[in-house]
Amino acid sequence: MAAETRTFTATISRVNTTGFQTQEQPNVWLNLSKYADPRPAIPPVGSEVRITVDASGFVRAIETTREAPAPATSTNHHEAPTKDTTIVRMAALKCAVRLTPPGSDLAAVLQLAGRFEAWITR
Repeated sequence: MAAETRTFTATISRVNTTGFQTQEQPNVWLNLSKYADPRPAIPPVGSEVRITVDASGFVRAIETTREAPAPATSTNHHEAPTKDTTIVRMAALKCAVRLTPPGSDLAAVLQLAGRFEAWITR
């Protein structure tokens, strides 16, 4: 007898060792199934993913559909970035501001800056 599953697309907003939250459901933790074989890897914050959950609501599979625009450095928001990280981010932001058309929204500027930062730190 096959177990029922449902699949949906979401953007990862927060992670820990056993699960994650999505932007679409900010107050709901999705936990990895201990029966999933192989155990799914949780992509970085900001990644758009296709999630498959079993009838009990546990995550059985995660497929990345779009990578995070900028690499996540830490889930601990109390840790200050290093001096080098700050310099790279400021340079990426400066380039993004100069290359984004006037009147663009902040999200477009930050997305472009994140892409520059990801390329620089690859």
